[in-house]
Amino acid sequence: MSKDNFIFGSLFDNWNNNPEYIEIFEANLKQNATEIVNSQKKEAITPSQLINIVNVSLLNDTEEFRKILTIKGIYMQGAGKPYGNGYSNYYYDYIKDENIATSLQIIVPAQIRQRLKQKSLVLLNGILTKGLDYNRGLINLIFQVSSIEEEVQSNVINEEEMKLLSLIEEKNKKGKKPVKSILKNILMKNDKPKVCLIYAQTTITDQDFDKGVKAAGSEIDFTIVNNIAFYNATNLINKLKELDNKGFDAICIVRGGGSGMERLDNPQLFECLIQMKTPVIGGASHVGEKHFFKSIVDEDLGTPSLLGQYFADLVNDTALEREGTINNIKDKLKKEYAEQTNELKRLKDKSEKDDAEIKKYIEKSKSDAEKYTKICEELGVLKSTKNEQIAAFKKNFYTIFFLALILVLIIIVFGLSILSKHIVFL
Repeated sequence: MSKDNFIFGSLFDNWNNNPEYIEIFEANLKQNATEIVNSQKKEAITPSQLINIVNVSLLNDTEEFRKILTIKGIYMQGAGKPYGNGYSNYYYDYIKDENIATSLQIIVPAQIRQRLKQKSLVLLNGILTKGLDYNRGLINLIFQVSSIEEEVQSNVINEEEMKLLSLIEEKNKKGKKPVKSILKNILMKNDKPKVCLIYAQTTITDQDFDKGVKAAGSEIDFTIVNNIAFYNATNLINKLKELDNKGFDAICIVRGGGSGMERLDNPQLFECLIQMKTPVIGGASHVGEKHFFKSIVDEDLGTPSLLGQYFADLVNDTALEREGTINNIKDKLKKEYAEQTNELKRLKDKSEKDDAEIKKYIEKSKSDAEKYTKICEELGVLKSTKNEQIAAFKKNFYTIFFLALILVLIIIVFGLSILSKHIVFL
């Protein structure tokens, strides 16, 4: 059930983190716990008292509740199958407070279970154990029954209440929506959550509620629906189904306590709330009133005034957290900016150095180009000179060749002339 799953610190969620009130409340719990443990006469306590005592015990790391306890409440059988084998079979059942919906899971041996009557008010002896719910990260409080102290009264719970408790168990198994986290995440994004406030027709809100809603109105987009008769469950159910499809981030049921509150403990209404996609917040009762309705909503603030304060605190706390986050982001950006500035300076220095190297290379390349051009010019001059020399050589060669040829011819002619005269002489 809702409160047998214990999360550290959850006991004080509805006291608005008032240190003075918490200190007084915790001191009273410690005193009550000490009186119960030290009492020589075994005194019966309710499941809710036991849960509160263990909460204090866990918070303060004490060992005084390892003794056998006697717990008083309404016995209800679970729907599960037996565990174990043969004579050692045991069942997971529940024991419920007489006046409110708080329940505690109990482990009952088969031979003891046979003697327990469904919906009877009983006193059970046993010890409290803890089990971890790995799926949801919760510590489950489980009472291990060792014997029956007394059956006080039979059939103390009617069929309709049984149906309500069954629906509450179904809701707890399905899981409650984390309303506060949903609204806070939207606020952290600097967006406005959309919240619908459903007032009963006769509801007159107090100044604290109005003040809280007004204070939060700058950050939360409230829509007010105030023409619903809560005494007519069908009208309320139809309106909830309609609003569930309107895209609200949360729907609040607001009503003062007193006469007529019992009409909210309606099985059809509970079934509707279980099926809703939109988270539902309860702010419908007077201080100290106990109703099943408180256990079926995703988050119950108790009274309209506490609901108003809830919204005001949510906006203020988120603003402070967001401011801290923004400051952290600013610091991170400053650090990143400094790192980027240093990197840019390094790159600039490297760029300037590279520019100097490039300039030096360009100047060297330019000088080399000028040298190459000069060499090319000189080669051109040499080539031109060589061509001229070759042309002159050819010209001189041909001249010398013709002169030599003429000389050879002259020698031949002269030789032939001498030879002919010598022949004639002979």
